[in-house]
Amino acid sequence: MPLKLLDSNVFKFSKTRRPAELSLSRYFPAGTYYFYGYPSGDASGFLNKVPPAVEELVAARPLVCAGDHVQVVSFANAASPDTLQFISSQPGLPMLPEERRTVLSAAIRANITGAARNRLVKQDLKQLVPAGSLVMAQPFLDEDMGHLYQIPPQLTNWLNDKKNMESFIPAALLAQRYAAFESGQTFSKDRRPWTLPCVVKVSSSSAGDGVYLCKDNGVLQAVRSALKDATGTVIVERYIEAQANYGIQFGIPQNPALPIDIIGVNEQLTTPEGEFIGGVIDTANDYKELETVKQQLLSHILPEVRKMGWYGVGCVDVLVSPIGQPFIIDCNFRMTGMTAYLMLAANKRISGSMMSFSGEYKGSLAKLQETIGHISRQDRTEIPMHIITLTEQDGACRFNAAISFRQSADLSDSASRLLQAGVASKALELFA
Repeated sequence: MPLKLLDSNVFKFSKTRRPAELSLSRYFPAGTYYFYGYPSGDASGFLNKVPPAVEELVAARPLVCAGDHVQVVSFANAASPDTLQFISSQPGLPMLPEERRTVLSAAIRANITGAARNRLVKQDLKQLVPAGSLVMAQPFLDEDMGHLYQIPPQLTNWLNDKKNMESFIPAALLAQRYAAFESGQTFSKDRRPWTLPCVVKVSSSSAGDGVYLCKDNGVLQAVRSALKDATGTVIVERYIEAQANYGIQFGIPQNPALPIDIIGVNEQLTTPEGEFIGGVIDTANDYKELETVKQQLLSHILPEVRKMGWYGVGCVDVLVSPIGQPFIIDCNFRMTGMTAYLMLAANKRISGSMMSFSGEYKGSLAKLQETIGHISRQDRTEIPMHIITLTEQDGACRFNAAISFRQSADLSDSASRLLQAGVASKALELFA
């Protein structure tokens, strides 16, 4: 999907007023342990197909936006001294002091998946995290984990479940729902001729997992087969022809004296299958087409969520139709892939517009540093890349990063040169 921001040549800084410092510490009380993690496989009513090597990067993102009193839980492979030293050496990128980093056991390796991985993670959390302090992106629902959380895990999971969006979002902002099935098995047996194209979703999932665009009956039948063992609710809804795909990031402070914030807006980068691969923050765009959604979030949706007892940071995903009608297609009551970048941008840690991406480089961290150091754009200036999380294993470096840019030509040139230097990235390929 083409991005509208690429139609302009020069980008200006946003003059939108924001709190002096945006971080997780604005939204959570002192003593919070934040774990940007998910159950692995299909557990606690949640479908997660994300490879553990990617989860290691995801869980480390809060390290650059935790603020002055939140403790961050991360996997060992993303918290090695060399990795953290490299990240903190980059201009503008803060890093938590060691005493506010809680690192899970190195025994939780990337080749351990599913139930075995969940067992090890839960074991570590019970040993490392004080009772009543844990905030987890998608909590485990095991009874012996309940005492760890500061927000009831059932509430967070209920809000993250797409089947419940009708309970707190106005119908005018939602795509028409054709049906909901209690499990993949029930859905697989259904033979009704739905209006095509349609979208089939496992209601509790993230990053595009379990979401399928069905353009014809052949694809629909294949999806029925693919989801026959899914344990969560399966939804069938109207397909929205979209001219733009946005994420609106928000924050609800635990302190009731503080107002609810719109942290920022980003354009979403996805594969044709709907997998999230990055985003664009355009500091010159005021996103007027999203005013209705933002007003509803601040006046109705998020105040209702606050009354339920939930607080923290999250994001709503919004598609805008060719006639300018916005639709909320997903709600994420947790950090998302763009939260850290939007906070870094709001705090002027990274200046200008930026495009985030996930990258992989075959080689050591030292080799990656050397390679990046020798790359320059056509105008011979250094590529302004900001790596916020990184792991080194199996002869490769994997990382989450953003490229700053002022003109579309700069972004295209930077993406091309990084690819040519050996950085593999689906998001970079969109712009090269």
